[in-house]
Amino acid sequence: MIELFEVSKRYGELVALDDVSFEVPAGSITAFVGPNGAGKTTLMKIVCGLIDQTSGVAIVDGEPFSKARRPLQTLGVCLAPETLPAGMPGVRFLEYAARAEGGVHRSPRELFRAVGLEDEKLAVGRYSTGMRQRLCIALAMLGEPANMVLDEPMNGLDLVGVRWLREMLRAEAARGAAILLSSHILSELTIVADRVVMISSGKIVREGSINQVVAGHGPQGVYVEGIDVMALANMIAQAGWSSQTRGPGFLVGVEDPMLVARHCIESNVSFTKLSQADGSLEDAFFATARAQGVE
Repeated sequence: MIELFEVSKRYGELVALDDVSFEVPAGSITAFVGPNGAGKTTLMKIVCGLIDQTSGVAIVDGEPFSKARRPLQTLGVCLAPETLPAGMPGVRFLEYAARAEGGVHRSPRELFRAVGLEDEKLAVGRYSTGMRQRLCIALAMLGEPANMVLDEPMNGLDLVGVRWLREMLRAEAARGAAILLSSHILSELTIVADRVVMISSGKIVREGSINQVVAGHGPQGVYVEGIDVMALANMIAQAGWSSQTRGPGFLVGVEDPMLVARHCIESNVSFTKLSQADGSLEDAFFATARAQGVE
């Protein structure tokens, strides 16, 4: 478990973090979101022992991470893939990290392959952004850690890579890892995370389960999709309902999904998806940002 108690960080007159307190429970993924400059990376660096807080306490499994006897098994870190050693092949780097730990359960070579990397001789300096990101994630996974901190790990990944990362994170949480994850891809966080902590100007402004945070945000109504988009649009218009295009479907201005279903059946218009429209993490984020005066 990762725990923060009244953590503050000041740089002279600048307050980067202001009495931040929350926890990342074991076996769960906590999304950490906020606008640029809100203090996300600063807090993650404090958790990882890379910088000191001005006041407060940040602990990983009951003690500051700097005191961990087996660092790779205590906390897996993916913060700055651009700082990985450019002149060393990726496999050699993972092997070096494993030796420095005194041995790990996971095979560096197998993990290198598992994250989608192939060329064991290629120096890290010749890696693409996505390849560096995968190697950084492999390093975070190497010790089969009880906790993980990942700052924008989806950067540089293609759609296949993002899906792979999502599945990997869920698997790590399922085995009991406490995961703190930041990303600007809020739609992905909605899918993968259990909890969310929102930060703005160094202060926590919202916290809770994904469902709690998104409740009441975003457009309300019924979402419907169908194979024949034009037939569906005509049926909605003939029923006299207001609607908005939402991706491959429509957000219909009625409250009862069964009402839409009955009209589809009576009009002989098939539908492939029908649900009560929910808010999204993106809607909640922008509503919170507006309330804080952040555009």
